Amino acid sequence: MINLLNILMETGTITEVDHDKKTDYYKKLVKKEKILKKLKKGDFEYILTDRNSTDEFFHGAITVFHIPSGLYAADMDIAIWGGIDDNFLEGAVEVHPDFRRKGIATQMYNIGERYFRKKFKPASNHSKDASKFWKSRK
Repeated sequence: MINLLNILMETGTITEVDHDKKTDYYKKLVKKEKILKKLKKGDFEYILTDRNSTDEFFHGAITVFHIPSGLYAADMDIAIWGGIDDNFLEGAVEVHPDFRRKGIATQMYNIGERYFRKKFKPASNHSKDASKFWKSRK
C-alpha cells in the first residue's frame, strides 16, 4: 500500500521536522473525507474516515490529533481488499516521534477492529518496531 505522506516526505513537500505543516496537511485531508467515527481518548482525538473507497476496495484512515496542542500525532491507512465483507484488513501506521510510546498505534488498531469487526493482519515485511508491536499484540 502506498502512503501519500511517505511520498510527500520523500519529495520534500513535507519534511519530518515540519510538524506544523504536517498538522495542516492532515487537518485539510480529514475535512475532505467522509467521517465515519470520532473518538476522544485522553489527550487524543481519533478520526476514522473513508479516503477513497470503491465497491471492491475500502481505503480509509484513522488520523489522530493531540487535543491540547492541536498537533498531528498519527495516521493509519486502512485497506480492505474485495469489499467490506472480505476478511483481509491491513493498516500502515505512522506515529509522529513526539507522540510515540503512548499507546496510540494500539488504540488505532483497536478502533479499526471494533468498527470493521475484523482483525488486522501484520504485513510480512515491516520495521523492527513493528515486529515488536505485533509480537506484543498477540
